[in-house]
Amino acid sequence: MIVEFSRRKFLLAAGTTTLVLPALEAIGPRDAQAQAMAPKKRLVVIATPNGTPQANWFPTAGASDTDFTLGPILTPLQAHKADLLVVGQLDSNAALKSNGDPHGLGMATMLSGAKALPGTDFKHGACFMDANCVSSGWGGGITVDQLVGTQFEKQGVVFGSLNFSIKEAPGSLWTRMSYSAPGQPVTPEADPGSAFDRAFMNVGNRPTGMTADQVARARQKKKSALDDLVGEVAWLQTRISSADRARLDSHLTSLRKLEEQIARADTTGMVSCTLPTRSGIGAGVSVQRNNGGVETNVSPDNEKDLLARHQIWQDITIRALACDVTRVVTVMMAPSRADTYMPWLGFPEPHHALSHADDTAKLTKIDNWYASRIAGYIADLKNEKDELGQPLFANSVVLWCNELGRGANHTFNNKPHLIAGTAGGYFKTGRYVKYPVGTPHNILLTAIAQSMGVTTDHVGDPEFKTTNLALLKGS
Repeated sequence: MIVEFSRRKFLLAAGTTTLVLPALEAIGPRDAQAQAMAPKKRLVVIATPNGTPQANWFPTAGASDTDFTLGPILTPLQAHKADLLVVGQLDSNAALKSNGDPHGLGMATMLSGAKALPGTDFKHGACFMDANCVSSGWGGGITVDQLVGTQFEKQGVVFGSLNFSIKEAPGSLWTRMSYSAPGQPVTPEADPGSAFDRAFMNVGNRPTGMTADQVARARQKKKSALDDLVGEVAWLQTRISSADRARLDSHLTSLRKLEEQIARADTTGMVSCTLPTRSGIGAGVSVQRNNGGVETNVSPDNEKDLLARHQIWQDITIRALACDVTRVVTVMMAPSRADTYMPWLGFPEPHHALSHADDTAKLTKIDNWYASRIAGYIADLKNEKDELGQPLFANSVVLWCNELGRGANHTFNNKPHLIAGTAGGYFKTGRYVKYPVGTPHNILLTAIAQSMGVTTDHVGDPEFKTTNLALLKGS
């Protein structure tokens, strides 16, 4: 399916028709020869909620790190065992040293390795009606997906990251796992149709054969409307409250980012790409919560099209990576503390309730099903070819993570972390490695960033030391 989209359609989907393209000196024609020679790295982050029965999630270890047997939860990944790196005994020290609701803290620290901000925005779910209850603010650091995505944006990739959520949920500590900066959560897209329009806005409609001068003139003609409004904005900022100034600055930053994405789309060399089918399924029933994160509209009727949604988002993810409109995708299969119903597994209770009941048998079935979804992403990445004719998987990483360790008592110890793929040889897979007890999971986040080409020796709060990355690399 070859589809063309105009910028006007994209802006309508984004909720505004008042923008024009900016003159961005940092964005120019990419060196096609250099791009063709270097294989592109890609990152997929998939999150599932509510902890896991750890004894059934982690493998049984043998005499060496390559001698292991997948446990009951990971059996759907058996065909990809040689491509897996299962990492044990990593703790979210950032969550352990934060105050607030454990599910929310797990989400806030899962991909950042940074403590949650102090505040009163989000109450502990067990006592949200108590005015003296422990609480927190938003997450306190940039997440690894955004760190990697920012690097790819500088290389000219249209979207630094695309962030998807299988279920629609208003913004809260429990429903946001990506942060562009401390206190700045990234809103994931829950409507596949809208996401399709934005992700593939210029596929099949990109300028080709233009000289550098022609591209420069085209960019100049599309000079940013925001640049023309600098004086007006400066005047307005002197007449509004500090809170309104912060909101205005945030809004302008979002619009500027939107314009930059459109500009990058217009200077990308790709002409066409085979796209998934555009779905009109919509965002679905929005998950409602109280101030303590407890879902208030739980119903099996909310999940009637859940299986279809999983497949739709998987297809969009794989095609977005193959079309190179992004190289980072995050997929939240369910938000933290999610009471998701899965009747196809043969029982009527929802997920979060089962985690508190510590029903190991049913929780194992749930996470085994999630493992089958991970296997589907891996298989698709192996089947899809990149620009060099190699499988996308050859230079990619899939990270599967969870906001908790064991759900019944909200632990942050020995959280489940699984890497699939070597990122072009950075990771040594086909192994089950265990770190010393108490090792902060910042070490894994740092390795993910490095594997994608980010120059850094630490991700997250500096107090959570990252040592012995060689263990993940098998060196």
